[in-house]
Amino acid sequence: MRRPWLLAALGIAAFLLILAATLPASLLLRFAPPGFTATGFTGSVWRGSAESIAYREQPLGALRWDCQVLRLLTGRLAYGLTLERPDGRASLVAAAGIGGLLELTDVAAALPVAAFAGFVAPPGWNGAVEIDVRRASLQDGWPVSADGMAIVRSLRAPGERGLDIGSFEL
Repeated sequence: MRRPWLLAALGIAAFLLILAATLPASLLLRFAPPGFTATGFTGSVWRGSAESIAYREQPLGALRWDCQVLRLLTGRLAYGLTLERPDGRASLVAAAGIGGLLELTDVAAALPVAAFAGFVAPPGWNGAVEIDVRRASLQDGWPVSADGMAIVRSLRAPGERGLDIGSFEL
């Protein structure tokens, strides 16, 4: 008598597992912060890519992601993310858990300052940014800790007569 219920439960579990494994990549856009748009999805929520992503209508580049499924066993949802643009790239591992803590590890980027225009830099500035951060933590969207460095090279102010600021490391 118990066997039919056990088989039915296993069948339902297998169906739900297959359903979760094949969720389309475009579903991730529903969970993106307001202002993000993306096109050209391929793959699934577990491993896939978007041909083009933008934030507040500013193009960012192509994004690839890969869920680190084993980290789910620790109660954390973690993704390896890679952003590629014609003028540079950035990659990191982002892990989120209960409580609003977001941990970023292995953050590496080599991008022009113009890629940050409208986010952390005003438009018109020129130069190059290199980022190498082993670990950073954000609580409810605010930085809590970071271990790494950022280098800005050949920074130049906007305009024809823009002042050459030079290079610095943080």
